[in-house]
Amino acid sequence: MDSYITDLPFKDVKIATIMPFGKDRILLSTLNNENYALQGRKMTRLNKQDNDGSYTPSLAQIDELTFVVGNAKEGCHIRDMAGNTIQRIGVKEGLQNKNVTTVFVDKQKNIWIGTDNVISVISYGSAIRYLRPNMDNDVTGYSAVIFNNTLYLSSSNGVYYANIKRDLIDQSRSPAVFSLLQGSDAGEAWRLEQLNGYVLLGHNKGLFQITDHSIKPLTQGIGTWKLLPLNMVYPIEESLVGTYQGLELLHFHNGVFSSKGLLNGPSDSFRFLEQDENGTIWASHPYRGIYRITLSKDKKSYQAELYTQKNGLPADYQNYVFRIKNQVVFATEKGLYNYDYNSKRFVPSKQFAAFKDLTIRYLKDDQDGNIWFCTKKTVGLGQFDAKKGTYDLVNFPEIEGMSTSGFEHIYSFDKNNIYVGAEKGVLHINYDKYLKQSFKPVAMLSQVMATGKGDSLIFAGFFQICQN
Repeated sequence: MDSYITDLPFKDVKIATIMPFGKDRILLSTLNNENYALQGRKMTRLNKQDNDGSYTPSLAQIDELTFVVGNAKEGCHIRDMAGNTIQRIGVKEGLQNKNVTTVFVDKQKNIWIGTDNVISVISYGSAIRYLRPNMDNDVTGYSAVIFNNTLYLSSSNGVYYANIKRDLIDQSRSPAVFSLLQGSDAGEAWRLEQLNGYVLLGHNKGLFQITDHSIKPLTQGIGTWKLLPLNMVYPIEESLVGTYQGLELLHFHNGVFSSKGLLNGPSDSFRFLEQDENGTIWASHPYRGIYRITLSKDKKSYQAELYTQKNGLPADYQNYVFRIKNQVVFATEKGLYNYDYNSKRFVPSKQFAAFKDLTIRYLKDDQDGNIWFCTKKTVGLGQFDAKKGTYDLVNFPEIEGMSTSGFEHIYSFDKNNIYVGAEKGVLHINYDKYLKQSFKPVAMLSQVMATGKGDSLIFAGFFQICQN
C-alpha cells in the first residue's frame, strides 16, 4: 500500500531534487532555495539562514559531507550536512555568469555547471586549489606562514590573513574570508618568517613585526628580504637581516626586537642568506655569483668575498644558496653543488645527484625528508626513499607556469597543506590526497573494425538487447 506525506512544510512550491542523504535520510530541495532532510515521515528544514526565496533549480551531492546547489542569483552554494553554506562560487570566483541552471558532480568530484550559454567546471575535488586573497584585484603571492591558527599570505601589495578552522585536515576547505592587514600595503610584502615565537615580515619599506591583526615597524627606510639566525639556541638573540643595500644585525632581548641599522660592509642586495655547519655565512646574487661573508668579532662590520665560475661553479650567473637537510647547498644551472673546504672549490653534490642538470631556482625540505623545488616554470618534489636514501622526482604539470616567477616560495605546513606562491595569490597542494588521486583512464570504445581484403565491422558503439 502506498504512503504519502500530505502535511508538507512548504506550499505551492515545486520540488527540484530528491536524493539519498546519509544512511537513513533523504535530501529534498525546492525551487525556492529551501533544503529539507526527510527521515521516516519527519521532514526537517536545513538552511534557514538562506531564506531569500531565490531560484535554485538543481542540486548534486559532492561527498558524504557536502552538496552543491545551483542558484540563479549567486552562482553555486556548497553546503554541509546541516545545510549551512560553507562556500559561494560566483563571478568573482571565476564563473562566466551567476545564473546557474544545473549542476552535476562527476567521479573525480569535479562540479560541472550549466549557466547562460556556458558550461563551466570547478575542480572542487582536486588536491590542488587556488587561494585568491583579493578577488577584485589579483595580487602576486610571495610567502605564507601559519601562526596561532591564522594563515598569513604576503603579496605584491601587503599581507592578507584568514582564520583556519581547528582540526581541519585540509586547511584550504576552511570557511574563511581573507582580510588585508592594515599598514602592510602600499608596497611589496616579500617574506613572512617566524622567529622566537613571533611573526616578522620583510617588506619593501623595511622589517616589521606582526601581532594578531596589527603591524609595527622594527626598521624603516630600506627594503628587507630575509632573516638569518646566527645560532640555534632559543631564544635566538642575534640574526642577520638581508636588505636591499647590505646587512643589518637584529637583536632580541626580553621579548623585544631592536636594530641599530646597517653594518659596515659592501653594499649589495642580499636576498639569499644561509649559514653552514662550519659557521660560514653564504649569500648569493643571481647576477654576480656566491658571496662568502665574514663578520667582524664585534659584529659591526663584514667582508664579502665573491666566488664565481673560476671557483668551480658551472656559471657566474643564476646561482642560489639554500639550506636543506641541515646543510648548505648551492643551486646552479647544472643541479646542486656543495663547497669542498679541502679543495676550496664548489663540487657537484653526490647526496643530491637526483637533481643533476636541473636549473633550480628554489629549494625547501619538509617534515618527511622530501625536498620541494622550483625550476623555471615547474614546481616539483624530490620524494625521499628512506630505504635507498635517494630521491624520486615528481612534477606537478597541473600548475606549470602558475607559480611566482623569480620570487618562488614554498611553505610546507604538513603533507596535507603545502602553500606555493603564485602569480595570482597562492596555490594549495594536499600532497597526501594528490598521491591517492591517481585515477586510471577508462577506455570507451566507439567502434571496432577488422581490415583485410574486405573490411568487417565488428562493433559500432551500441549494444543490441536480446529478448527471449
